Amino acid sequence: MTAEITREDAWSEYWQTGALHSCATSLDDGYSGAIGDFWHEVASEIPEGAAVLDIATGNGPVPKFLAGFNNASTWLIRGIDLAGIHPTWLNSASHVDVKLIGNCGLGEAQSKLLAGGDPTQFNVLTSQFGWEYITPRSDAIEQALQLTKPGGVWRFVSHHADGVLAKVAREEVAHVDFLLGESGLLKRAKDLLPWMERAILDVETVRNNAQASDARNAYNDAMAGISDRLRTSSAPDLLNEAREGIHSLVAQVGGGAKLRHHDILMQWRQGLHASRLRCQELIDHCLSQSDIDMLFAELRIRDSDVAATAVELSQAERLLGWGIRVNWSA
Repeated sequence: MTAEITREDAWSEYWQTGALHSCATSLDDGYSGAIGDFWHEVASEIPEGAAVLDIATGNGPVPKFLAGFNNASTWLIRGIDLAGIHPTWLNSASHVDVKLIGNCGLGEAQSKLLAGGDPTQFNVLTSQFGWEYITPRSDAIEQALQLTKPGGVWRFVSHHADGVLAKVAREEVAHVDFLLGESGLLKRAKDLLPWMERAILDVETVRNNAQASDARNAYNDAMAGISDRLRTSSAPDLLNEAREGIHSLVAQVGGGAKLRHHDILMQWRQGLHASRLRCQELIDHCLSQSDIDMLFAELRIRDSDVAATAVELSQAERLLGWGIRVNWSA
């Protein structure tokens, strides 16, 4: 049995690796390209002495980026995230008043900020691939508004329903289901590994055992199935990682290594379940044009003079996300 993985656990596990971005292979720390252009423009608009709050900050890529600007020494920068986080870069940002708070949802941000001696309202709210995850949307708007000073602004980069990251997430969900299926690599490795251990002591008996032969053939078929998927996959990283990791485990056991392979396979299974949850969350919360229209309609209900725009952020013919700008009236 695999223990049920919660949303907080799945993201906390990911951030504990020290990853800066939720899409670690798609963004660089220097913020080049369309998303970088968006945040450069945002940074250029932040006035001296401003207070900035980054929502669903993860390990703080946006606060880290902002902390590198000349004006940052005059800014107060805070980040909050529902998950446990591990922002290793913070020690190198001592010249900037920046703090990240993990295990803190948007609804409890005011009380946790107040407890830490921080302001509870901000000139600028930012978020990168995070704000859209907070549901229900009406609650997220109300909670974010409570944290926004009159005349404040929101600057969000959000997942696009037709974007490349959503497409990758859909493919990776299918990869995980394939790997964890009854004919998938993990099940086939689990069936084979006890025979590999027995072969160390009695190779002839195992060689002549029909069940052992079936287990090896089934394992080889699972490996061949991964090779077939890789030929057409536009998001092969997860498949390659699983193939190499499980094959290494099988090779070690076959070479006589004393490994708790059942526990190792369980860790792989839990990791794949967590990956699937994160991908499915992205799919469920990415924004279409109609979602943007409904969002802006909700904002106008709260402030008839609000100015809100959304632009598609694209790079190298790939649609990456939405760049959302909201200016509230004073």
